[in-house]
Amino acid sequence: MDVIAIKVVSYNKKVFIDMAQSEDGILHLQLPTGFNWEGNVTDKWKIFKQQFQIYVTASGISSSKNSGKRLCALLLHALGPESLPVYNSFKFQKKEVDNFESLIEKFDQYFLPKKNVVFEQHMFFTRNQSAEENIEKYVAELRNLAQSCEFGQMEDMLIRGRVICGLKDDKLREKLLKEGDITLQRVIDICKLHENTVVQMKNFENLACVDALKNYNKKNSFIARKEKTTSNCRYCGLTHLANKCPAFDSLNRTLVRKLVNKN
Repeated sequence: MDVIAIKVVSYNKKVFIDMAQSEDGILHLQLPTGFNWEGNVTDKWKIFKQQFQIYVTASGISSSKNSGKRLCALLLHALGPESLPVYNSFKFQKKEVDNFESLIEKFDQYFLPKKNVVFEQHMFFTRNQSAEENIEKYVAELRNLAQSCEFGQMEDMLIRGRVICGLKDDKLREKLLKEGDITLQRVIDICKLHENTVVQMKNFENLACVDALKNYNKKNSFIARKEKTTSNCRYCGLTHLANKCPAFDSLNRTLVRKLVNKN
């Protein structure tokens, strides 16, 4: 029985999946390579490490014999030749030799700057919601910041507090404070409902503006057509509607007198 294998090809930060036939029944994945050693290597290492660990889990290498030695070799190969001088500078204890977790830890120490927990917490507690940021993005950013803050089991509670304090909408904050003891998820749900309501209200306002503009244009069009019916009067010299000549009554009286005198 043929087994479907998945081939993952990474290109320009996009992942394309090809389906291929496998005769040995093993899931074949392409090893992530092309680590860029220039620029901000800290963030690049975090992404690359996650990508490599996904590869290890999906390929099942960790369950094979001598997996530690093989994984170390694969990691160095994936990081490219630039990794070898760095690797050669590492000092390993006897128990750390060919240990994949130890090698990952060494590269963590190399790529990641020493963590200043107080500074990380300061960044967390001063992070406010930006003008164009919705609640989901705001909470996601706070979760990322919280990873370096060592909050432990208090993480959700502190994120909840930071969300309420950092909201851009004062009225929404006041509403949440009136809720009393409230969970983080409940805060998120209320904020999402509020955001949806604001969007709907803006849509209604836009429709009202469109209707008002149509009525305004219609009124102006009527006035313009009405004004076109006016002209300079040959009797009084003024501009007015055709049947609104101020000299009309005077002309009628003059004609009546002429007719009377003639008779």
